[in-house]
Amino acid sequence: MRHGACLARTDLPWTADAHQTSSPKRRAMAAVCADCPVLTRCAEFASRARMTGGFWAGTARDELLVARVQGPLASGDVGGAA
Repeated sequence: MRHGACLARTDLPWTADAHQTSSPKRRAMAAVCADCPVLTRCAEFASRARMTGGFWAGTARDELLVARVQGPLASGDVGGAA
């Protein structure tokens, strides 16, 4: 991503996992991504390359993967007439 907004922000921990990154840093990275000209391409790349860590397209990949694995069943909502 030669045109990624993140390239100008080497002060942020783009390759760290979410549990290694403070909330203020994650919010700062999300703000950088929100205005990025290659946000969609970044998300597509991270998904296609099956990135499992770091911060890609405004999302911590490890948190995104946990959410996908847990899905709606993790909340206890299994539907039906229980």
